Parts: sequence; C-alpha cells; structure tokens
Amino acid sequence: MITETSLPPTARVSSLRAIIERLPDGIVIVDTHGSIRFAKPAAERLFDRSAEDLCGTSFGFPVVVGETTEIDILQRGGGGVVFAELRVVETEWEDEQVQLVSLRDITDRKQRERDAEMLTNEISHRIKNNLQVVVGLIAYEAKWTAAPCVLGYKAMQARIGAIAQLDDLISQSSRGRTVAVDAYLQEIAKTMSAGLLGSRSGISIEVKAEAL
Repeated sequence: MITETSLPPTARVSSLRAIIERLPDGIVIVDTHGSIRFAKPAAERLFDRSAEDLCGTSFGFPVVVGETTEIDILQRGGGGVVFAELRVVETEWEDEQVQLVSLRDITDRKQRERDAEMLTNEISHRIKNNLQVVVGLIAYEAKWTAAPCVLGYKAMQARIGAIAQLDDLISQSSRGRTVAVDAYLQEIAKTMSAGLLGSRSGISIEVKAEAL
C-alpha cells in the first residue's frame, strides 16, 4: 500500500501526483465505487478521451489488487481496439481509500504475437501438405513395386508420418500449448510395431512418458 501518513492530505495528493507524472504508463485513480477520480495524459491516449471526460465515469473493468491482467479497450469513434496490461495497488487520495490502476499499452506486442502465430500456422500447414504429397507418391510407387520391396515403402511412409506428427507437436509448443509427447511416442511405437515388425513378430514396444 502506498501511504504517506506523516503528510497532510493536500501534500500527500501532490506527492502522489508527482510520482504518477513520472511514470510512463497510463494511470487512473479509481474510487471504491468504481468511478475514475483522476487520469494522466497517457491514459487519455489509451481511452481516446480527455481526463475531463474520464473523471466521474465508471472505469468499467474489474480491478483486483496484486494481480496483472490484460484488457481490451474499445476506443470511441471507430478508433480501434487497444490492448493494455492492467496492474492495481491500493493507496489514499484526498483522504479516501482508492485504487491506483496502471495501464501499459501492449498493443504492439499483441500484434507481434498474432503475426508470429499466423506465420507458424502457415509454415506448419505447408509442411503438412508437402509431406502428404510425398506419402501419396510413395503409395503410388508401392502399387507397381514387387512384393519384397513393399515393406520398405511402408517403412518410408511410417517415418514420414512420424515427421508430420513431430512437426505438429513443435507447432503446438510454439503456441504455448501442452505438448503431448507421451501420445506422440505411443503412436510412433504403434506405427513401428505394425508397419515394420508385423503382428506376428512377437515384439512389442512400450512407452512411458508424460506430456510437457
């Protein structure tokens, strides 16, 4: 909690204002009713509204002290959506308990994250398509190949299928998702057992792994 109890109320507000003005983020002061009491210029730019317009209006977002959340701010007049990282601390303002809300513009960062995800998805899609073409060509060649060589073609298909599955896992991990390595290895073991060893080989492959 930010307090300066040794100072009179007007001095505490002036001191807090001085601190706020030095901060690069958009800052708003929200009272216990959820109304904005103060907004600095950086906050004006985020909301595309003047401090005079903002003061007295509802902040409109849940504020939880000690937590960091991301919010979408819809600007007036078709100005678009701005993404902001929100942090909250408690303080005093004109002898009242209020919340000091810090708003950091993360619009550029969110755009870079979306661009990176789109690029990853596009690359993954193209890799899968190319691998499917290769598998199709191998299947076509296997039809016209002597029986003793068919097993080799099936082995090639199994290996390419494993590469396709691995690419899928890498794509998921790049998006921050849980990678089911256990399921991947089990599927590879199953494919190897069926395609390479055969059902009569008497050899089984067991996999013990956890998702990452």
